[in-house]
Amino acid sequence: MVLEGLREVEAMREVMYRVYGSLEDVYGEVKRVNRRLESIEKALEVLMDMVLPEEEIREEEWREIREIEAEMERGECVPLEDLRRKHGVK
Repeated sequence: MVLEGLREVEAMREVMYRVYGSLEDVYGEVKRVNRRLESIEKALEVLMDMVLPEEEIREEEWREIREIEAEMERGECVPLEDLRRKHGVK
């Protein structure tokens, strides 16, 4: 399995060397591909921000968050079993 992977990598290296000529050319092409990939990633992030709706948080939810943060600052904790019973989770 590993040997097959190594053979494939070696074959790809040989093809790239034949196509691009030198290691510097291969490195340059890898850098160009990386820049294109980063550009695609950024475009996908923007697209996701445009497509996915933002979640509105009600005042009640903000109040709960503030209460939880205050409990954490005071070092209070609640057993997991109590939380499960409170929220009906098994």
